[in-house]
Amino acid sequence: MTNKGATSVLDLFTISNPSVADLVMLTGDQLARLQGFEGVTSSFRSWCTQVGITTVPGRRDIYDPRHVRQRLDAIQMNHPAPANTDVLVSTPMQQRKARMSHG
Repeated sequence: MTNKGATSVLDLFTISNPSVADLVMLTGDQLARLQGFEGVTSSFRSWCTQVGITTVPGRRDIYDPRHVRQRLDAIQMNHPAPANTDVLVSTPMQQRKARMSHG
């Protein structure tokens, strides 16, 4: 039996170490439900394709919340889409440079 009001160990670790929050990913089912779909359905997959939301490369059914937010902002015209979304940033130095160039 679990206490639904209790804070998980991951939550406590994330609070004391905010950089861990950058590592949290979403499953397809979580993202679908957050966006108002019943689950990972053909409608959800079509919507993802339409707005340009893709899974994490090499990880089936895992989505990066930052990528999702970026795509949602772009389609809502809150922020311009990055100039080159095809470039995969892999090293920490490339990630820092990419963050600095995007503001």
